Amino acid sequence: FLNIPLKMEESYKALDTLLKDEATFKQVVEAVFESIDTDKSGSIDIKEIEVFINSVCKEMGIGQAPDKAAIETVFKELDTDKSNSIDKEELGKFLRTLFEEQKKQLEASMKKQIHFSLISSEYSLEQHTFPWFHHQIFLLKK
Repeated sequence: FLNIPLKMEESYKALDTLLKDEATFKQVVEAVFESIDTDKSGSIDIKEIEVFINSVCKEMGIGQAPDKAAIETVFKELDTDKSNSIDKEELGKFLRTLFEEQKKQLEASMKKQIHFSLISSEYSLEQHTFPWFHHQIFLLKK
């Protein structure tokens, strides 16, 4: 009846669980942090962010990675305490915001799918109901 893609619904549930379960969220932050902090210094510098972003772009098939100015802008946004490095807390705040935004976008997409499915169902129902309804009116007139 409702044609919400399963992947979309699974992603929404996973994000919802992740955002509600603090222990799991901290594990994700830790894993992401460790994958970016290649020199294991306990903080992420701009070079590590650049390598990470370029790697993600390559994996996603994005032909041209962002230029240095764009990477510097991203780094400055993540470095909220202006220490020229990103710690786990700063990364965690960014990831929480990112996941919350992704969840909102998925929710909006699912609502559109539900709305479209309901409209399609109503249209289909009308196609089957109108002939019956007209027939009933015809019988009443006799």
